[in-house]
Amino acid sequence: MTSILKLSGAALVFATTAVHAQEPVEPLGSHQQHFAPSIGVRAGFIEDEGFDRFATNDVLTQLTVGFSRTLRVVGDLSVAGDLHWDYGGRSAQARGMPASLDVHRLSIGPELRFQPFFFAYGFGRISPALLNTSASLQDDISGVTLHARNWTYGLDATLGIAVQLYGDRSGASNKPRIWGSIEGGYGYGAPTKLSFVPDEEEKNEPLRLSSVELGELSVSGPLLRVAAAVSF
Repeated sequence: MTSILKLSGAALVFATTAVHAQEPVEPLGSHQQHFAPSIGVRAGFIEDEGFDRFATNDVLTQLTVGFSRTLRVVGDLSVAGDLHWDYGGRSAQARGMPASLDVHRLSIGPELRFQPFFFAYGFGRISPALLNTSASLQDDISGVTLHARNWTYGLDATLGIAVQLYGDRSGASNKPRIWGSIEGGYGYGAPTKLSFVPDEEEKNEPLRLSSVELGELSVSGPLLRVAAAVSF
C-alpha cells in the first residue's frame, strides 16, 4: 500500500511539472502594443552638386521627432503606424555670396517589427515623404536676399533595432518604458530647381537683382538615425 502511495505521489509531481512546462510564456503585451513618441538625430549623406553650394561636406544633420502606434500584433510580429518630422540646415558660400539651406521632411508609413524578446525588436520601415526646401542667397552689394523655396516628394526605406533601456519586464505592465534605437537605409528626395528670386516687396526696388539660376538640388542619400523613445 505504501509503495502504491509513493508511486501515485511521484506520478502527480511528474504530471504537475509537465503541465507547468507546457504553460505558455507570458505574452509580450505592452512591450509590443504601445504608443511611443521619440526624439533623436538623423544624418543624411548627400553627394549632390546642388547641396555642395550650401555645405562644405556631404552631411545634413537634422533633428528628428517621431510618433508610432501599434496597429496589429500576430505572435512575434507586429505592425505599427509611424510618423516622423525631420528638420535641419546648412550654410556656406555660393558664388561668393552667403548661402543657406533649410530642409523639412515629413514622412508617414507602416513599420514592421519582429520581437522575439521582450527587451529588443528589429524593424523595417518604408515611408513616403513630403519635403520642403528653403534656400537663400544674400547679396551684400544690393542688400537683397534671394530665395528658392520648393515642395517635393520623397521616400525613406530603413532597417533598424530598438532596445529597452529602462522599464518593467512584465508585458502586463503599462508603466512607461525607455527605448533606444538605431536605423540605417536610404532617403530619396525628388530634385528641385534652384531658381533664386527676391521676395515680392523687393522686386521693384532700384538696383535689385532679378534672379539667379544654380541648377538643381537633391537631398537624396544614405541615412542614419539614432533616437530615444518612451512607450506607454
